[in-house]
Amino acid sequence: MQTTAVLDGDCFVVNGTKAFITGAREADFFQTYCQYKAPDGTKSPICLLIDVHECEGITVGRNEDLMGMRASSVAEVIFDNVRVPKENLLGEVGKGFHAAMSTLDAGRLGISAVCVGMAQDAIDQTVKYTKERVQFGKRISQFQNTQFKLAEYQTKVEAARLMVYNCASLMDNGQRVSHLSSMAKYYASDVLNEVVRGCLQLHGGYGYSKEFVIEKLYRDAKLTEIFEGTSEIQKKIIAKWMGVK
Repeated sequence: MQTTAVLDGDCFVVNGTKAFITGAREADFFQTYCQYKAPDGTKSPICLLIDVHECEGITVGRNEDLMGMRASSVAEVIFDNVRVPKENLLGEVGKGFHAAMSTLDAGRLGISAVCVGMAQDAIDQTVKYTKERVQFGKRISQFQNTQFKLAEYQTKVEAARLMVYNCASLMDNGQRVSHLSSMAKYYASDVLNEVVRGCLQLHGGYGYSKEFVIEKLYRDAKLTEIFEGTSEIQKKIIAKWMGVK
């Protein structure tokens, strides 16, 4: 973590750059993780709530030109001697990492739900298309390969959906769900990418055309295996919970 914060009177002074910030251009607040440099030279992670409209020295860089998920701005945020009131400290000094991890639990669960919704949309779009598209004198929905593929995809989406519901229920009841949210995100994002790839294939050449929604879903899906922690990070968290070291 390269962004730093030092205490100056009643404010933390923040300097550094954050990359790939979703909604950076529209945000009113940034929940920002910094390396706090104490007067005695020791360093510890902290979490600050930075008000974009009240704190000077914040610059939002250019939007990243992404492959998918293009409806939201993603940009770097630059902090140049930004003065943040001490009362904007979230949690305690030295507990910034714990604050980040608790935020990720909910974030990963949210991404899992997004994956389920996108995968279901891909299936629904493909069921509709296969009932309309005629090849060799019959609707392609009548071919056994089409039926088997869509049945497999729907079954996997239902399994992912139940993982999301279970994790959400436990979180609502105040339980720690770090390993379950990682499982849900890893599995749901994996299922989503398998589903959109297969559904695009069932669309044939039309699936590669921007005329059909499946093309957008295909581009959007890849990011779910990357943000809020890559699939490899999720596996590492799960393995650690299992005691595999």
